[in-house]
Amino acid sequence: MKTKAKTLLALLLALTMLVAAAPLTVFAADAGDTIAWDFDGEPDTYTVLGEAVLGTQTVDKSYSGYLFTAPEAGLYALTVTQNGSTDVDDMMWYGVTNDLADGKASAVKSYDVLCATPDAEEWEQFYSFAAGETQLIGFDNLPDGKPLEVTLSFVDAVTSLVPYEPENTYVIDATIWQSEDSAPYVDIDLPFTVTLASGRTCYTYPVVTGTLQPGDVTLQATFGGFTADFTLHCVAVSDVISAVAFPEDYDPTVAEYYNGDAYLKNDFPTELVVSFPDGSKKNCDVEIGEWFFGYFYYADVVTPDGIALTIYIDAYYDDDIGEYLLEAYVGDTTLAKVTCPVEVADRSENVKYFFSCLSYAFTQTMSDLPYNILYGYGISGIFEDLGYMFSYMREECAQILAYLF
Repeated sequence: MKTKAKTLLALLLALTMLVAAAPLTVFAADAGDTIAWDFDGEPDTYTVLGEAVLGTQTVDKSYSGYLFTAPEAGLYALTVTQNGSTDVDDMMWYGVTNDLADGKASAVKSYDVLCATPDAEEWEQFYSFAAGETQLIGFDNLPDGKPLEVTLSFVDAVTSLVPYEPENTYVIDATIWQSEDSAPYVDIDLPFTVTLASGRTCYTYPVVTGTLQPGDVTLQATFGGFTADFTLHCVAVSDVISAVAFPEDYDPTVAEYYNGDAYLKNDFPTELVVSFPDGSKKNCDVEIGEWFFGYFYYADVVTPDGIALTIYIDAYYDDDIGEYLLEAYVGDTTLAKVTCPVEVADRSENVKYFFSCLSYAFTQTMSDLPYNILYGYGISGIFEDLGYMFSYMREECAQILAYLF
C-alpha cells in the first residue's frame, strides 16, 4: 500500500539504506502511453503526459505523470503546488519510480537527505539521479480536481563522499549488518561528509553496498549519482566475545499454566558473565527494553578493546526438539543456550495467574478506549474492543474451571 513519505529523519534514512540507487535506464514513451506501476502487488496504471523539463509543468489528470531524463548526475528538487500553494502534500500522493523499464515499474525512489551536521534534526530532501537516467514522476489524485504545477530543478552535483569519523572496528551482525532481503546492501549507522560542486559541505547517510567479511572490507557508498569506495575494518562476533554464561545460581525453570501459557519461573537473569579472547571476564547487567509489541531483554557490553555491542536474551519453545530454551545471542551468533526444565504450576499459582490475565485484559482495553475515541474509531470500534475483552475473559473462565474441576 502506498504511503506518503514520513517526516521523520530516521525513517527517511532507513529507507535510503534499504532502497537501491536507481540504475541507468533507457526508456521512451509518447504522451498518452501508459506505465504499469506495481506497489507491492497493488498495481496502478499511469498515463504519460509527456517529457518533463527543468522548470514548471502542469498535471491536469489523475493517475498520470511525466517522464524525466536527468541531463546530469546529482540532486534534484521536486516542488508541487496548486494555485501557488504548497499545502497539497497531505491531500495527495506522488512519487518517482526507481526501476522503470519496458513500460513497467515496481519500486519508489526514496528521498536522499542532506543535513547541516551529522546528527541534525532538520534536513533537506531531494531525489538523486544518475546522468541519463529516465524515471516517471507519477501523481494519483488532484485535490479538488484542480491542476497541479510541478517544478523540477537541478540543485547541485556531488563531488566527494567520505565517511565521517568511522569506528576503528565494526562487528558483523552487531554494529554493521548485511541486508538479508536485498544483498549486497549494508546497514550501518555511519554519516558521510558530502562535498557539492558549489563548495558546500554537508552530511548524509548514503546507500552502502558490498559484501561483509572479517578483515579490511572495501564497500561502496552512493549518493546523488556519485559513488565512492571506502574501507572499514570488520570482525566476527566470535572475534570479540569468546563465551557467555548465565549466573551459576540462576534457575531457568519454566512454569506452565492452565491455559497453556509458559513463562520463566524466575524471570530472566539479572546479569551475564561475558568472557573475552584475552581471557578476561566481565559481569554485565541485563536490562529491559520495550517495543510497541512487548518487552525484550539485553545486556550492553564494552570489550577490552573498547568495542560496544549488545547481547540479547530470549526464552522460547523449540518445536524441533520439543523443549524450552534460554538463549543469549548477537545477530545470528548464539553465545549461550540452556535447556529449561518445565514445572507445572500448582493450583494456587494457576488461580493467581488467572486473575492477573483478567486484570491485564481489562486494564489494556480501558487504556485503549481514549485512543479509539481520539482517533475517531467511533462507537463500533469501542464496542468491538469491549466485545473482544469479554470474549477473552469468558474463554479464560472456561479454561480455569476445566482445570480446577
